[in-house]
Amino acid sequence: MNPEISIIVPVYNVEKYLKRCIDSILNQSFTDFELILVDDGSTDNSGKIIDEYTIKDERIKVIHKENGGQGSARNRGLDIAKGNYIGFIDSDDWIHKDMYKILYENIIKYNMDISQIDHKPTSSYINDEDIINEKVHIVDNILEEFGNCTSFELLPYIFVWNKLYKADIWSNFRFPENKFAEDLRVIYKMYDKSNKMIKIDRKLYYYFMSDNSSTRGKFNIKKLEDIEAWEEMLQFFNNKHSDINISNLKAVFCERLLRYYFWSYEYKNIQVDLKKKFNMNAKYVLNSKKLNCKEKSVYILFRISPVLCKKIFGKVLNI
Repeated sequence: MNPEISIIVPVYNVEKYLKRCIDSILNQSFTDFELILVDDGSTDNSGKIIDEYTIKDERIKVIHKENGGQGSARNRGLDIAKGNYIGFIDSDDWIHKDMYKILYENIIKYNMDISQIDHKPTSSYINDEDIINEKVHIVDNILEEFGNCTSFELLPYIFVWNKLYKADIWSNFRFPENKFAEDLRVIYKMYDKSNKMIKIDRKLYYYFMSDNSSTRGKFNIKKLEDIEAWEEMLQFFNNKHSDINISNLKAVFCERLLRYYFWSYEYKNIQVDLKKKFNMNAKYVLNSKKLNCKEKSVYILFRISPVLCKKIFGKVLNI
């Protein structure tokens, strides 16, 4: 008999955090799941650790493969997943004991394609939550709400690991491989093929903020693929959903361009290109109804003088 949920965890050189992640999954109050651990060519003891867990719990399946990146590892997990629903966890994160119980109960109760909870960024171990009263919000037009998000509102939407999905949604989708921002590259296409999503206002996913996190740390050219992913997404909206107002989404894109401009200070030619892209989209910042005057002033000043913008707003923007 197939499990209700397949939980896929890509694993790469996380021996320090791996047991915490796996234990939080095995200790879930919802128990009808299979756990697929995909070792993406780890060079530390991660592969050995996940092999040891297969002896402890028959729900665990292990795949060992050559290194191909997180997208590749997730895809291998999807290829063998048997569950009616799919979930993802990153191997240095961990989850509240009731996360999958709550995601599953709501996706069933309201007959949704996707259920989503909120996350809590943290640099140390915690296992609590801020919100006691469970508030839910049904999203009838996911792409429309997605396109109307501010930078802060957008975060839960662009991650794949804070959700539970009907498995058949993934039948025609796989993650891009050897690409940065693989979550963003696939998630809006999934929303396009999904009817409804339920958002649950509880922080039950603990996102570990380490200095080695792929989304932090020293700038490198590879991270510019994030801008490429954003451009692909905006073009998707323009081509297929021109009726959806994405002014706020384009304002968020301007914020990304601004940050990458300052992060890439060692690459003047890249800065010129990023500034050009910013200027082409700057009008959407002014048109955004969700940004206040102070927030808009940051972008206006950047357009006039990036040097002065950094001098005045550098600490606020953490650049």
